[in-house]
Amino acid sequence: MLVHFRKNRRVACYDPNTLAPTDRMPPDERPCGPFKSCGGCPYPSHGFVCYSAEGDCLKTDMEKIYAKRRKETSDYSKLYIEVDTLREVYFNPDSNAGGQLVTNHYSPSAILETLERYGDLADFWSCLEGEARQYLTDIDTPDFASAARDFVEALCDFSGTDEAVMTGLRDWAQGVEQWQSQTMQMQ
Repeated sequence: MLVHFRKNRRVACYDPNTLAPTDRMPPDERPCGPFKSCGGCPYPSHGFVCYSAEGDCLKTDMEKIYAKRRKETSDYSKLYIEVDTLREVYFNPDSNAGGQLVTNHYSPSAILETLERYGDLADFWSCLEGEARQYLTDIDTPDFASAARDFVEALCDFSGTDEAVMTGLRDWAQGVEQWQSQTMQMQ
């Protein structure tokens, strides 16, 4: 993949499968776009302009990489138990910045109340997200690199959004509520 940097006017060549820089640019790769697939691409605003061929650009390569990673898991949400809060982190590729990490914090009571109202799996997750304290880390912010590294490398307590995870969250939330109730009675 050929990339033209607007800011310093340099040209670089990247392997489209890994996005790793390669030493040389093939002589037959010459810019000949923009193409239809370039519409809505967020990367030129970050200094990337890549017009080598229709569908062979940073946008489509990132979509392929994300789709491959997404396929490897049922849902790429990672859930972390933090004493009396549940933290969920997932990558949203559809933001205006070209991608963002979404971090949701849930209280045990929000999980239990949502389970009481919505026992259906899809309804549970969509309604639970409405109860969250939500933080966004856009791809073009200084904090994104370290947050993305943590997201990829950190071990989580739960991953995905299936029935087993919903049951595990219910059990955790009930345990925390019980512990908090006993603590209040002791005081």
